[in-house]
This record gives sequence, C-alpha cells and structure tokens, in this order.
Amino acid sequence: MKDQRDEQLKALRPQLTIDTERSTPAEKYQGETLRPVLKFQNDFILRSFSNYLTEKKIMWEEMKEETKMETIHAILKKDQSYKQLLIGSITGFFTAAELDFYFNNKAGFNKRITELAIKRISDQYLLIKRDV
Repeated sequence: MKDQRDEQLKALRPQLTIDTERSTPAEKYQGETLRPVLKFQNDFILRSFSNYLTEKKIMWEEMKEETKMETIHAILKKDQSYKQLLIGSITGFFTAAELDFYFNNKAGFNKRITELAIKRISDQYLLIKRDV
C-alpha cells in the first residue's frame, strides 16, 4: 500500500531538470522533492494566499509593488497558522522516505519550504487578486 501511494505521489509531480550531483543531502532533497512538490502545488499556494488576503481584508490591489513584497514576507514569516497550512500542503505530498528525511531536519526544511513559497508568490504577485 505504501509503495503504491509513493508511486502515485511521484507521478503527480512535474519533472524538473536540476543538477544535484555535487549537492549536499539537504540541497538534493530541495531539488528532487521540495521544488517539484511546490511547483505541483503552485495553484493551491496562490489561491490560498489570495484567500488569506480576502479573509484579512488586506487591500492588495491598492499596494505598491514594494509593499506587496514586504506583505508576502511578513505573512509567511509571522502568521504561524498560515505558514503551517502551506507547509502541510507541501509535506502531504511527500513519499514515506521523503517524510522520514524531512522529520530528521524539520526546522531546516520548514525554513526552506517557507523561503521557496515566498519566492514563488513574489515571482507571481501579478497573478494574485483578492477574492471579492
């Protein structure tokens, strides 16, 4: 059962070409696991962020670009419940072995996931609209 789930999860992920030959285990994990899962979850990340803006009544469209970048950073660094939602939406797509590796350095990988999510949202901020 576990093997079937692992195969299905890996089949969902987009294939990325990232050279991890001379990488540390953590860098290899980031390239082979975190980045593909974040790419797969891109739509969820953007939609959840848009929903967050609506729930918190943040006037996104009226902000200047610099303020938007600061807001993205602040939300993902300071709002622990939203940060944990994003982390859970990523770790839920890990295979059993990937999850075991994640648990060995959870704090470090949570930081990497957060930074990658910040980058992903920041790079696509023009696509984000507050739900009305």
